[in-house]
Amino acid sequence: MEKKQTDSVNIIIEDRDSLEEVKYLITGFYGLGLCGYLTTKFLYDAAYNAKKIKRCGIIWSDTIPPVVEVDDTGKFRYPFEILRITNNAAVLLFRYQPSMNIQPGIADILTDLAKEYEITLILCGGIDINAFPQEERDDADIVYVCNRSFEKKYIINGSWNIRKSPPEVVVSGGIALILMYADRRDVPAVSLLTPTIARTGYMDYKASLRLARKIIEIFDLDLNLSIIEERIREIEAQRILRMLEERERRKKEEIEETEEEFGIT
Repeated sequence: MEKKQTDSVNIIIEDRDSLEEVKYLITGFYGLGLCGYLTTKFLYDAAYNAKKIKRCGIIWSDTIPPVVEVDDTGKFRYPFEILRITNNAAVLLFRYQPSMNIQPGIADILTDLAKEYEITLILCGGIDINAFPQEERDDADIVYVCNRSFEKKYIINGSWNIRKSPPEVVVSGGIALILMYADRRDVPAVSLLTPTIARTGYMDYKASLRLARKIIEIFDLDLNLSIIEERIREIEAQRILRMLEERERRKKEEIEETEEEFGIT
């Protein structure tokens, strides 16, 4: 195995041949709506269901989260893995959020890897629906933020299949670091942002699924999301049921409080 190192963060390459076929590397962090993580996970799950997964390498650090996930074969998965999902695409899947102190190291070594293998970086995330003008919010769609190298390679005459982000939107965290490191290294990188709600702990499955579909469409990935879509329909149905049950519970409590106030038994 080949090891590339920078500071306390390493990429351990396990399968160079598979990595050499990768044209796009997709990743995302745990930001608004958890859209970055969920989108990456949906793409991974679609490939896993189709038995297309090939692990190319892992990210290693002294401060890696001390937790692993058990798969359906009884073996474990590392917290941060680079996995090929189609013939020409891979995901960097963060099964757990990397701490802020290693995110600059991840951005550094990831963009160094992308430069060496001539990979385009696709960074998934969410954008607060309130960032759009009031009249556009009902129809708000995925937008992009890119660096100069991506614009030069993919955006012809200032036009692309996705709209630019509204001005003055702030991109932060791991995505911002990767965009900056990629720009300095002349690595094409784009952040695709799906409209969501800025609510603590909210997991926006629908917005993340929309972004996964868009990535498959734009970059022509050989993946089928039908199983993921069915799973999300079930999750959303359960969420609606819980909301209705909670509404009924509150209504019942209000009626009981009113009856007690007026001495009705």
